Amino acid sequence: MQVERTDEHPPAESAAPICNEQRCQISVLIASLGRPSLITALQSIFGRSSVRFEVVLVLDDPDVSAERLLAEIPPARRRAIRVIQNPENLGLTRSLNRGLAQCRGEFIARLDDDDRFSPERLDQVVERFQAHPEVGVIVSDTRVIDGERHYQLTVPAEHDAIAEALQHRNILVHSAFNIRRTVLQRVGGYNEAYRYAQDYELYLRLLRHGVRFMGVNQPLAERNEEEGTITVSRRQHQALFSLSALCLHHASTWRGDGDQVRAICTAFARFVAPKSLRKGVRWLRAVSRGEG
Repeated sequence: MQVERTDEHPPAESAAPICNEQRCQISVLIASLGRPSLITALQSIFGRSSVRFEVVLVLDDPDVSAERLLAEIPPARRRAIRVIQNPENLGLTRSLNRGLAQCRGEFIARLDDDDRFSPERLDQVVERFQAHPEVGVIVSDTRVIDGERHYQLTVPAEHDAIAEALQHRNILVHSAFNIRRTVLQRVGGYNEAYRYAQDYELYLRLLRHGVRFMGVNQPLAERNEEEGTITVSRRQHQALFSLSALCLHHASTWRGDGDQVRAICTAFARFVAPKSLRKGVRWLRAVSRGEG
């Protein structure tokens, strides 16, 4: 596997505390086709972080020039970015697994190329993982930008509440997802049978493996849901693969009770519902919690 590095640039005073072979606390994992929004996403990572981190960027377009794409990133920051160029378009799931194989950090933070980090994200995640060795996954609230409408998606703070909610639908945003690298490797990484909703399938599989979740009730990520983003343009595909993941999960943990049946029926209704209705319901949930 070829990894393109840009380490020839000398560090500047504003250089990030990047990883080295001996010490790497956290890896930020991104898979991208090289869209213009990627630069904004990358710039958001370089906030007020004091932890040693790296950015593992998988470019899923062999025709994209990494040098030209990253030309706007200052050289001192570019040293933290390790680029993996796929020889052909592999899709998001396979690209994430290729990136995972190159991550050196003790922890992994996910970011989609049209979303953003909050400045304190990396420090807060590392601090919480170190304080709670029993926790395998940390998720946070997310600020959502949907055209002119801005609101906040919240997550439960406790594992049991997160696990209960995930039995019914995906309440988590993948750009707000952080995991111990050993845990992600132990469960086999991302399921490449899932071209979409690979995040939801992973969450449910982690629960079946007994992994503990923790929620952080502050927005450590910002999500873009404007028209044209993958989240919006592939919404029905996402819903169908989510339905598949949920059915598989309940089949694996089947108790035969009404709650599981209702969860599957609700997921099916979500798949057939119009996009405008699904978006409206999500916004109303946020407003009802005072997050709009």
